[in-house]
Amino acid sequence: MADERLPEPAAGSAAASEQGPDAVPSIAKIRDLLQSKDDTSRFVGLALLKSVLDNSPDLQQDGEVIQSLWNSISPKFLARLLKTGSHPGSDGSQARDMLDLAVAVLHTFAVLLPDAAKRDDKLLNKIPALVAAVLYSLDLDLIPQTPSWLNAVVTLIPYTNCAGTLLLLYPETMPSLLFRGDASTSSKPFSFLFISLIMVDIRATLPSLLDQLNDSSYPQTSRRLTSAMDILTAFIGHLIAYIERLDGSQSSAPTVSTTEAFNLEPDLMIKLSKSIAETVSLTMEFLRDRWDAAVAGAQGLHVEARAGQAHTSSGSHKTLAWDSKGDNASTDPLTLSAIRAIALWLRDDDGDTLREQGAGLVDMLLELYQSSTPTPTKSNPQGLDYRLPALTALEGILRTSVGIEAFNTENGWQILTKDLLAVLSNASDLASISMVDAIRGTRIVFVLGLVIETERNTPESWMDVVTGVAALSVPAEPAFLQDPATVDLFVDVVWLAASLLRGASAGMRARYVHSISAMRGISQQLKEALDPASKSASELTEAHAILGGM
Repeated sequence: MADERLPEPAAGSAAASEQGPDAVPSIAKIRDLLQSKDDTSRFVGLALLKSVLDNSPDLQQDGEVIQSLWNSISPKFLARLLKTGSHPGSDGSQARDMLDLAVAVLHTFAVLLPDAAKRDDKLLNKIPALVAAVLYSLDLDLIPQTPSWLNAVVTLIPYTNCAGTLLLLYPETMPSLLFRGDASTSSKPFSFLFISLIMVDIRATLPSLLDQLNDSSYPQTSRRLTSAMDILTAFIGHLIAYIERLDGSQSSAPTVSTTEAFNLEPDLMIKLSKSIAETVSLTMEFLRDRWDAAVAGAQGLHVEARAGQAHTSSGSHKTLAWDSKGDNASTDPLTLSAIRAIALWLRDDDGDTLREQGAGLVDMLLELYQSSTPTPTKSNPQGLDYRLPALTALEGILRTSVGIEAFNTENGWQILTKDLLAVLSNASDLASISMVDAIRGTRIVFVLGLVIETERNTPESWMDVVTGVAALSVPAEPAFLQDPATVDLFVDVVWLAASLLRGASAGMRARYVHSISAMRGISQQLKEALDPASKSASELTEAHAILGGM
């Protein structure tokens, strides 16, 4: 299609010369060229437009005409000119001419457009492409020699790494210090400017990061982005906790201090939320591409050149892995930090669009879940543990039908219940279960509960959970009641098993009659041991009533 091809720059010169040296093209003619479906005509229109605007002082003062001409320019065409000219593989003067014209046109309109139009996404969205284009522009006059933002950019890399490290070391106090709403020196608080800069860095770097996996600069870039993702995660958690504090509800976000107000106006909060959503979406795209490159491989190569076997909806094919020679996709700290950031946003943001996009990562999340380890191993030398972040992401993803479908397709129930049963095997001995394991068990139950809500009848393959819960032994020692994480786990798994039995057929219940009897005993023990006024006791009531009616 003509619309998908970029024009030959020389055509612009030829078309312009046809009008004669003294001809001045009309605004209507330029507008027609800009709105054409043919890329060559569009390029000619841009060239003529730049010339007319540069040589028409009266026209430069006509805001209405300037706005109409700007509206006539195809943003996709302009973006393609920038991308083609900025690509490291571009050669010859043609690509450079495309880039120079696109940059020059954007510069002209950035100066001439009314202030309201300068804040429009059509112009602002070109900033990342312009940043990438700076290195490939031989018109040096377009590059500011002493920009006011240079010092801030130079200090961004060490400051990002420092801030990310401090947030991990001091999760209780650092967020309120870093994200406090001090607006004394600017119309916009530091927290807004800082997080905005962090997200610009993420969005500007991720699209080209796959090309740098085996470049000598990758470790430094990856480290900076890892810190940036950690900062974004902490900010999202701090924001969620602050909003819940305002609502008077109990925070379910990671432990953060909310003693400092954000001091953000509603419009800034909306802008930040939109920017976070865009950053999360781009991060999910990167993770999908990185995982596909490392695991799914490529079709179309000779059989002897392909490494493994992949099964997709379009059939089976051999694969060729493409990944970093150092940290692969599963052992790269950037992957873990990125998943933490998107997981927290997917869980607490109510929009379905990002959650449905996250459904496309379910296979990756479950595979990383199974490869996780709390201690370093040969296959996981850094001991990266993806389990809690993966569960957090699933809490949001499984609130959509496509998320449930992906979870079932990837055998999510079997993967999570296997881990849950492993946790329960140690739960009766308080000395053998860690608080982290108990918390993870509780989170697994919550995720499985979301899946149960979508099933009218309990499948027989899910009933292993009932057998595992029935084998529990409630610890008799007083220390049990002083361990809230383990108490919550016992209550939650009893509720989970009772919910499965409620959805089971009469015949299935008959086959599990001994398990039902054992669970009644466990439920009664818990009910007698817990304070009737406690939250755990109230949550146990529903499960106890279900079991009592069987």
